[in-house]
Amino acid sequence: MNFAKSITKEEITNLPLFSYGGKVVVLDNKSDLEKAFEEISQEPIVGIDSETKPCFKKGQYNYTALIQLATAHAVYLVKPQKTGFPKGLVDLLENKKIIKVGIALSQDLTDFRKFSPFKERSMIDLNNLCASLGFQNIGAKNLSGIFLGCRISKSQQTSNWEQDPLTHPQVLYAATDAWICREILNKMMESGLYKV
Repeated sequence: MNFAKSITKEEITNLPLFSYGGKVVVLDNKSDLEKAFEEISQEPIVGIDSETKPCFKKGQYNYTALIQLATAHAVYLVKPQKTGFPKGLVDLLENKKIIKVGIALSQDLTDFRKFSPFKERSMIDLNNLCASLGFQNIGAKNLSGIFLGCRISKSQQTSNWEQDPLTHPQVLYAATDAWICREILNKMMESGLYKV
């Protein structure tokens, strides 16, 4: 399985549009968290991403509004403004046996620390990994095109992630972003580009 080391905007435009169509679980109350993190903790690889309400004024800061966790069976959407920063999430981030894979993770982790201290283990940032392997284009759109042969929409990126409930397009966008991270790493492992 050989993957092109680069992809053009035109090539991405011609790919089929994809969004995650599996099970999505929105976690916005503390009672559902424990069961969800029990399920998540059984996974060897978890895709991770987060969303924040955009800032339009200089000096403004918004806390993370949504944390997405993708497993083989579902994508879990955690709303920390309603649940706090769950202990199960700290345990997951610190668990060296579970690979957490995302794109541009350093900013996510910095923002998560505004809620709670933790020492992350077994984290893979696909941007860093792919750049180190000589891929010329990184980022969610480019890597989805290269490894999954699909185009993902970024139209919800700057929407209001603090609104409640989230719109259906927001839920799909958020779930897709975490799910593709897990799928890209799986493709890299299948092809021998990455070994655990």
